[in-house]
Amino acid sequence: MQKYKVIIDTDPGVDDAACLIYTFFDKLLDIKLITTVKGNVDAPTATRNLLHLLDKFNLDYPVAMGANHAFNKDRETPTAQDIHSVDGLGGYIPPKQTKRQPMEKDAVTAMYEVISQGDGDIIPIVLGPHTNNALLLEKYPEIAKKIPQTILIGASPYGMPGLP
Repeated sequence: MQKYKVIIDTDPGVDDAACLIYTFFDKLLDIKLITTVKGNVDAPTATRNLLHLLDKFNLDYPVAMGANHAFNKDRETPTAQDIHSVDGLGGYIPPKQTKRQPMEKDAVTAMYEVISQGDGDIIPIVLGPHTNNALLLEKYPEIAKKIPQTILIGASPYGMPGLP
């Protein structure tokens, strides 16, 4: 059975938390890195939520915190805390401290390194806003040649030119 090498970029609110739990146990996926981004909640809360899930399931994947702003930095982007709750997990309040910690490097650097070390076979799966992927391609445009495909599942219209 072929396994797909992936980077998961996420903003763990309720929806991404459910998706991540399925993803953690999918035998077709070889998770190389998980990155977080501001979306449902701010990036530090998203990172804490992700690390909490890893603690709950006793899993150890490398985690890097990403952008806490929209790609268009001139615009303030709201979160979806009115839907997902302040902590992002629908009223469930995870511990403030986790056993695991994110890498010291930022998500864009970590993504670049993982993709660079691959054989053109690392697939980014973007569950939330596309900010980290956009920043990766802006900072390292040549890396696009090593990305066979990108799976875009989530998005955020905030911060996009032309939208209020």
